[in-house]
Amino acid sequence: MENKDVLYAKWLNGEISDDALRKATGEDTVQELKRVVDTVDNWSTKPYDTSRGFEKYQQKQQTHSGKGRRINLFRIASIAASIAIFAVCWVAFFNTNTATLKAGQGEQVEYVFVDESSVHLNAGSSIEYTKDWSEERRINLVGEGVFQVQSGKPFIVTTAQGTVTVLGTQFNVRAWGSQFIVECYEGKVQVEVENQKSILTANESVTVASGIMQQKISINYNSPSWEQGTSRFRNESLSAVCQELMRQYAVEVTLEATEREFSGNFPHDNLDKALNSICKPLGLSYSLSQDKRSVVIE
Repeated sequence: MENKDVLYAKWLNGEISDDALRKATGEDTVQELKRVVDTVDNWSTKPYDTSRGFEKYQQKQQTHSGKGRRINLFRIASIAASIAIFAVCWVAFFNTNTATLKAGQGEQVEYVFVDESSVHLNAGSSIEYTKDWSEERRINLVGEGVFQVQSGKPFIVTTAQGTVTVLGTQFNVRAWGSQFIVECYEGKVQVEVENQKSILTANESVTVASGIMQQKISINYNSPSWEQGTSRFRNESLSAVCQELMRQYAVEVTLEATEREFSGNFPHDNLDKALNSICKPLGLSYSLSQDKRSVVIE
């Protein structure tokens, strides 16, 4: 079981539910924590003074005890020992307007936002988003992710390559290097790159290469291949394919072959099969180190 201080901080940050905390620490702890949070709420107009805040909290509890309310002093003391952690988390959470989420090499990460919209990040990708969604829902993406968006305020995904705006839909955004690919699976999205715009509806895709938006095309699938464990490419550079191979397998790739385009796919569960899927169609060869941590393609 995780340290209780960690559980308290996660609950305060909204990472675990009341029920999850209740199962780990008991109903009394949840109620005491909520009372602590109510007290901290009253500190919002001044800098956070944990000593003074807890002193006020004790005074409040002592007043209540005079009316016959029993207090578990041992439990209160235990929670008080974590006040410093609460204050740090509270200040960080409410005074910082952005949050980040990242998928490491060889892993995928799913996350559900407060409005029940969600993102599924491909390996090596990350997002940074504003916590205040009162006017719009804005997310900055580096890499690739599938978004399922609930209706509501404008949902905007910004990348270094371009912007996608939507009100409610499901779509995939791939933004690596100079290439930008958006696939719409349901609903409608607007893709914008500088002064170029394209409206995509369900089963349509558009590619932006080196800042130039191509003609949108029809697609016959309703999710990106990487969610099923395969990376798919359509007339993409061999170097871009190798970069994706590195992200999926956490392997170092040295490309000694001349640059060319590749169309096809490779699996995420077998490195040798993946390398063969890339090299054979292009007439290339590869050598893989014994520890399978580095490969040379020539």
